[in-house]
Amino acid sequence: MPKKDLPKKDLEPRKTSPEAVEGSIQAAINRGDFAELPGAGKPLKGLNNDPLWWVKEKLRQEQVSSLPPNLQLRLDRDRALEEARQTSSEIKARELLEEIDAKIRKANATITAGPPSDVMPIDVDDAMDKWRRNEL
Repeated sequence: MPKKDLPKKDLEPRKTSPEAVEGSIQAAINRGDFAELPGAGKPLKGLNNDPLWWVKEKLRQEQVSSLPPNLQLRLDRDRALEEARQTSSEIKARELLEEIDAKIRKANATITAGPPSDVMPIDVDDAMDKWRRNEL
């Protein structure tokens, strides 16, 4: 079957007026196309005066940290210490402390952009003594 040559006007993009767009929206509303949408009638999450609210929301959803490396390292250290405090296993506590200590030492020995890391390494043996006395 031979191809039909389309008139040139059919190849041009359609031009729509604001009235035509509004008419399409009203027709969809009348058909009920928007009636059952999730979140209908609820405010948009995170909508406030912060122009980057959507970026922060996306970072939260994706569980991406937006902290500078030095601050993230401090947060990781604090979380590791808290987790070590709460564990009842000496082996698990030592593993947690050795892991974060190695991370801190690596960061302190690495040249990075921005300010250098000033997070002090953990003396694991001293921390384990404190852990045994419930003083960590």
